[in-house]
Amino acid sequence: MSRWIGFVTVIGLALLGLGSAETARAATVTPDMLGDTVTFNYLYPDTSTVYTGFTGLPSTRTVVNGTSDQVTVSDPWYGSLFTINVDSNSIVVKFLQSLSFNPATFSGISISGITQTISSISQTGGQAGIVSVSGNNVLFNFSGLSFNRRATITATPLFAQITPPGVVPVPATLPMLGAGLLLLGLLRKRRTA
Repeated sequence: MSRWIGFVTVIGLALLGLGSAETARAATVTPDMLGDTVTFNYLYPDTSTVYTGFTGLPSTRTVVNGTSDQVTVSDPWYGSLFTINVDSNSIVVKFLQSLSFNPATFSGISISGITQTISSISQTGGQAGIVSVSGNNVLFNFSGLSFNRRATITATPLFAQITPPGVVPVPATLPMLGAGLLLLGLLRKRRTA
């Protein structure tokens, strides 16, 4: 009988303890591009043709904040044309000289290998509509456009928020059951004493 009372008391305390433990709330994680291994290509005359006439592209880099992952695109005849730099939440193209691009279906940069889901993208600088998204690839289409030296175009992807699974809350009946079993155990012990 004494063992049964001890067992009921232990189970009651355990169930009561479950109810008093706080349940953790799932935190929303803000995704970014840090650590992604991205590939830079120049596409011309359409999005399915990789142009290999520039020095510096194609190039694959791991995204870090700062300029250590920056790519400088050059032409054998004209020298350095522009740089591409990817940070945690932006992609910046900076023109190093005045440039005009031939009209084509597509003439520009593709950045692939972004692991997060891109919901939308915004652009700062340049004519509207240069930056677009295709899947998780960011595209800069310069077709038929001209840019001054030091012109900058910034693409800021908006990533889908990730909510990791949270702790499953303890049903309110378990602590009540624990309290009841604890009370039964204590009453039974009191009667036998």
